[in-house]
Amino acid sequence: MSHPTSTSLQSKLLRTTLWSGVIAAAIAFVLLVFLSCYHNMTVQDEIMDEVSDMLLLSDQHLPSGQQLDELSDEFDLQYALYWNNQLLTHSKAFDTVLFEQYVQPEFSLLWRQGKLWRVYEQSKTEAHLKTIVVQPLSARFDEIWQSLIWYLIVLIVLWCLQCGLVRWGIRRDLAVLRQLSHSITSKSPQDLQPISKQKMLLEIEPVIDSLNQLLQRLNRALQAEQSFTADASHELRSPLSAIQMRLQLIQRKYRDLPELSQDLSQIQTDVKRSTLVLENLLLLARLDPTHEQELTKSRLALDEVVIEVIDSLSLFAHSKHIAVLQSFNATNTHIFANRELIFSCIRNLLDNAIRYSPEFGQVQIQLDNLKYNHQHYIQLSIMDSGDGVDDEVLQRLGQRFFRGLGTGQQGSGLGLSITKKIIDLHQAELNFSRSKQGGLNAEIRFELAESFSI
Repeated sequence: MSHPTSTSLQSKLLRTTLWSGVIAAAIAFVLLVFLSCYHNMTVQDEIMDEVSDMLLLSDQHLPSGQQLDELSDEFDLQYALYWNNQLLTHSKAFDTVLFEQYVQPEFSLLWRQGKLWRVYEQSKTEAHLKTIVVQPLSARFDEIWQSLIWYLIVLIVLWCLQCGLVRWGIRRDLAVLRQLSHSITSKSPQDLQPISKQKMLLEIEPVIDSLNQLLQRLNRALQAEQSFTADASHELRSPLSAIQMRLQLIQRKYRDLPELSQDLSQIQTDVKRSTLVLENLLLLARLDPTHEQELTKSRLALDEVVIEVIDSLSLFAHSKHIAVLQSFNATNTHIFANRELIFSCIRNLLDNAIRYSPEFGQVQIQLDNLKYNHQHYIQLSIMDSGDGVDDEVLQRLGQRFFRGLGTGQQGSGLGLSITKKIIDLHQAELNFSRSKQGGLNAEIRFELAESFSI
């Protein structure tokens, strides 16, 4: 299935504006050509009529030859004057054979000698006089074409100037959209304040109003979720603690009854699991509104924290005969972090690896130094020998209350979610992939507290 490609509003506005300018300029140019040609034809026809009138009004014995020659040279005109069909006078270049037989009254067009000629014939009946004035049509448009070429050059220069001005204007006007995008991007669950409408375009204000309403609803929903989680966890912790104590008393009282003792042990396991879920929910409720800047951080050695985590889960690993292998290749393991949260984060990952590894399996913990984009990092990898995970499970790891089906392991589905939240608060990276042993590989990448050479 093909996905639509994104388009730039700035590019679309620029193309639309420029193309509309090109079309408008082309229409204006065509109109200019038409009006220029029409005006030139009218003026040149009036000049031919004036030459004809001068011939008809002249004394046939004393024609105004000098003035006619000047007009003839200036406008490339040729003329002839007839009296009773006898030629009285003509211009130097006039070809009587070429025009006499084909001339029509008034203005006409005639194709001769590979040229199109404008021909004007006028008669004065009472004096038996007739004039013929001709002009090559190309002579009328030589100056027009030169003027139009210069006009076209100026038009292209103005179009290029318009292109630059429009591009600058659109970028300036769309700066508010970039500002709005930055305001939206900077929003987080800890900052859901309304977006300011100052210096915003009038057309964008309805969008900002809708976004602000959405932010208000989202803020209320997050606060309600956090409040409900915290309140419900606190309210349920006391009854569960009381049930736990009563179960212990009942177990001591009826320890001689094996069948009842087994049922009570199962009930106690369920209560412990519910208590763990509540503790995880409380931790999530505390983490959600916590700003990264408010975390109490100190400089700590990550390898020391990992060793503490391994010691805390040694009994659990021993009960399943799981071998926890260590491979600390890092020369510098110091990071700035909250020790308690990092301890909980790594403990969740190692507990998950031991829990989902088969008996007599192994879990490998590895520390390596990395350099990426001129920054130095330390990477913690926890790899187990479980039954493997598919792509769907890999994508959903870290979601609250998600647990892979068919594993047969007990859990709340909150451990990895808490781990992911802790990693986000420390601006680190958490990635899941398939391990070489067949199970899950969890990788955490922290930025080092100080630079070093690998």
